[in-house]
Amino acid sequence: RIETLSAELRKLERSITAACYDNERGYIDATDTQKQARAVRLAPSIAEKRDQITYWEKVRAEQIATGQATGHSRATIQKGDRVKIRGQWREVVRANTKTVSVTTEYSWTNTAPYAEIQQHHRPE
Repeated sequence: RIETLSAELRKLERSITAACYDNERGYIDATDTQKQARAVRLAPSIAEKRDQITYWEKVRAEQIATGQATGHSRATIQKGDRVKIRGQWREVVRANTKTVSVTTEYSWTNTAPYAEIQQHHRPE
């Protein structure tokens, strides 16, 4: 949810400076007046998204602190570790920015977001 809200916020912020389409000239850069008008119009939406992100980050931090959720990330998972995802233990092939790549019983790998990791074990 936090990632979705962050993407929506970035989209709103980009729309302030987005180019305009003109039938005769094609896409042209937005004027300062247009950018200011867009900023004023989108300010309530941007503020709301930022509030939602702050709220959900607080909820996530509380869940991690109480043990209701795991706080795994690229910093805590390494290649060769074993993780439990959807009830099955898998070996980590790669720790990506937002997901972890794990082995399968086939010739390919699967990816899963860090939030789906139920348990983590680092071999000694």
